[in-house]
Amino acid sequence: LPLPAREQHPQALSHTTKGQLSSSAYEGVTQLDISDLAVFSGLAEQKLAGLLQLKADGRTEFLSGGFDLTVDGKASRLKTENPALNGLLQGETSLSGRAARGEKGIEFERLRLGNNQFETTLNGRFATGSSDLQAQARIYNLSSITDEASGPLALDLSAKGKDSAHDLEARVSLSSGDLRNRPVENLIARLVGKLDKEQLAGRIDGSGQFNKAPFKLAGQMSYNLTS
Repeated sequence: LPLPAREQHPQALSHTTKGQLSSSAYEGVTQLDISDLAVFSGLAEQKLAGLLQLKADGRTEFLSGGFDLTVDGKASRLKTENPALNGLLQGETSLSGRAARGEKGIEFERLRLGNNQFETTLNGRFATGSSDLQAQARIYNLSSITDEASGPLALDLSAKGKDSAHDLEARVSLSSGDLRNRPVENLIARLVGKLDKEQLAGRIDGSGQFNKAPFKLAGQMSYNLTS
């Protein structure tokens, strides 16, 4: 069943859809244009402002909740009630890539969200049966979110495994910056561990210079995700 449609909410929202609708799924292109995010302030339980344009191309399953979508969008003039988040979202923020949810779990292909202040990317699959997921996040200068720190922060995360056990590795680094007016150099912290059902356990190590003094850290951690 062909499905061309256009729905408008005065002054704020425009919704365009073109595709094929069946009893169990919809496949096509959806375009959403929001000229004032304030219309979603009640849903978010905080004041919002900004503009959003988003296109989604792909298939959505009604009964299973599965989907396979390629997205392309941008937002600007974003404002929330969180000052740190506002600093991160200055200017134009873009979203692109592919996301899917199905029998194989959740999959990402070059899914990117970013702007001049930060960038996050997701690639791979995360599922109960088998996982191979890589995630990266970059804040180009911490001063965009706080007055008490500066410098580029990087986070890299990988998760690989089968069934309910997954090997995890996370790395946080700050090459050069300051924390509360004290210099930080070559800061690196790593977590290598395993996520087994509801238990996360692993080894932590790190090194760097804080206030011109070298330091190292090492230890073990264990955390129950349900506690």
